[in-house]
Amino acid sequence: GEDRIELEVDETTRTDTLLVVTVPPFISNPNVVVNTAPLAGTVNNGGDSNALPIIEDGRIALRITANEVEIEYGQAYEDKFDFTVQGLPAPYADGLPDDKSLNEVLLELGLSPLPEIIFDTNAEPPYPRVSNYTIFPCFEGTVNCSTTKVTELPEYIVTFKSGSLSVAKKALEIIPDPLEVTYGEAINLNLSYNYITAGITDNEAFLSAISEAHSVTFYPENTLALINGFKALVNDEQLAILNLLEDGSWISTERTLQNGFKALVNEMNLVNLNTSHFDDYSDYLTNGFKALVNDFKALVNSEDLFNGNASFGTITNGFKALVNDSNVGGADDQNDYSEVFAIVYDGDGDEPISRFYSLNLITGLDVTLSPEVHSSFPGTILDPIAYNFDITYSPGTIIVNPSTLTVSIGDLVIDQGDEIDPSLIDIRIEGFEYDETADDVFPGGIPYVYKDADGNDYTPGASGIFFISIDEPQNYSITPDRIGTVYINPTGNNLRKIRTYLDCVEESFGDPSGLNYIAHYRYINPNDETIYILEGPENQLTGPADSSGELPFIFLPGENTFQIRFDGNTLKWELTSRDSTHKSSTTSQANSNSNRCDAGFITSEFFESSFIIYPNPTNGILFIDQNLSEWVTLDVFDIFGILHLSSTLDGRSGPVTHEIDMSGYYDGMYILRFSMQDEVQVYSVIKQ
Repeated sequence: GEDRIELEVDETTRTDTLLVVTVPPFISNPNVVVNTAPLAGTVNNGGDSNALPIIEDGRIALRITANEVEIEYGQAYEDKFDFTVQGLPAPYADGLPDDKSLNEVLLELGLSPLPEIIFDTNAEPPYPRVSNYTIFPCFEGTVNCSTTKVTELPEYIVTFKSGSLSVAKKALEIIPDPLEVTYGEAINLNLSYNYITAGITDNEAFLSAISEAHSVTFYPENTLALINGFKALVNDEQLAILNLLEDGSWISTERTLQNGFKALVNEMNLVNLNTSHFDDYSDYLTNGFKALVNDFKALVNSEDLFNGNASFGTITNGFKALVNDSNVGGADDQNDYSEVFAIVYDGDGDEPISRFYSLNLITGLDVTLSPEVHSSFPGTILDPIAYNFDITYSPGTIIVNPSTLTVSIGDLVIDQGDEIDPSLIDIRIEGFEYDETADDVFPGGIPYVYKDADGNDYTPGASGIFFISIDEPQNYSITPDRIGTVYINPTGNNLRKIRTYLDCVEESFGDPSGLNYIAHYRYINPNDETIYILEGPENQLTGPADSSGELPFIFLPGENTFQIRFDGNTLKWELTSRDSTHKSSTTSQANSNSNRCDAGFITSEFFESSFIIYPNPTNGILFIDQNLSEWVTLDVFDIFGILHLSSTLDGRSGPVTHEIDMSGYYDGMYILRFSMQDEVQVYSVIKQ
């Protein structure tokens, strides 16, 4: 028939009663037939003999073959093991149906069941490396499946045939996670490993195997490569470098990290690369093996590095001999380094390179303004696990927000027409990062800004007051702790000095600090404009007395008073102001023997009962209840001495309530000065 195979008789052993033939491998139990040619000149003889089974005892020869299995690295494989059986009698000569097991078929055929079929393999769990492995089938209980080829049973002779397990590379993307930090914070890049998880039994363990293998190849400290000056490049130049870096990853020699990084205060080290290094790298790619040296560092392609095709500096014959002490790039390292950037150090030519490290790269530390971002590029996986992946290294993004500088600015008094001298401004700035100083952050000097309440810039000759602030520098925002003020004094021959007086000393025993006296001082500013004299050499309290209280530094036009508590020892108020074109000083002295305040002196208690002011704070109408039966002049100044209202209050007909509309005033503190027949008192109110 069609399946008939002719076998050649071994003539060397042939006898009249014995024929010896070699039977090829077979399945089931085929018959053997001897065909004899007819004798010459005769008929009705020769032809086929009776059919006899090869296996005389009637056993069936079965072949069990392990099916081929193809997986990607990391996928489970043992649950995919299966087999194909050959040699079953009809109707299963073509193999098992999908819905029946081998033993179900055997029982259906009236045959005995077989032991459970198991599999062994030379692949090492849990994640065999990319390669081809063998799957060995055998019966359960077999000591060594790999050496078992034939198993004889009472009803069967079973031949086992191995199959193949193919492990292919898995696509893997390594990308730094998007990061948002405040300027000055350490940049710690977290890398994500993106791949298809289908077929991976324990993805958490698989991911951990990748990340741990990668993390141990980084330098023990948080060290990054930084491209200095990248932000300053024009767009085309930035794009050229980014295109060069696309799909690339980074490594560095140990000496580069030991000798070439800059330690920062926030647990972050930087290997600084200049943009010229990338010009050199492009030249090296174009013109061959030679990479130019900048700052004793250079970039080379890692594949060229390990093949001895890259040289620079004192290393003129290539690196091939220098990497023999490293496990990276050697004959046994099957990883692909064609897209890997290597940072090498000129000192690497002194002796063999013993170690390489993975190194992440960033394009900047400075604050980014939306939509601007910095780019981050991952370090290379130097572990052998990398061979099992088709790796794509993708860039991540970094957003850097401004850090905060707290700024306190002192006040300054100038004469009208003067230029403002910034060196005279007392300023305190706190919050610098990376050990920066004011000279680093403000290389051209502190950029002061002088504006009045309406936002107008100061120009010499302006009058009034101007507020002092500074422009925000790169990488920082400004939080004012104190806004300075420029006070502008009037000038001219008509200017008259401010006169000072001690009205009296009031006894006020019981003060816990022992300041049992109150000096009631008065000043008269005969000028029509407010005069500013900051507390200091020209406006000070002297003498042996201990005291408490604040000196005025805004001298409103006209007459005004203030009080200072002291211990009874001599207390002097010394004030120097302009008188025409020169300065003149006055002194008012108080002690425990000074003129006592008489019973008719208008104290603060008397004033508070004479005028009730409400609401305070106010956002609109301010009410003043007057209980003093006389004419009173009311002047309203802001805290900078600028007059906003002057009015006369008539209380001669008895108690009366006055209204002041403050809705159009700027928010802040205002001074209400009440000038009476024999006294001047002030009161403060808040507009909000």
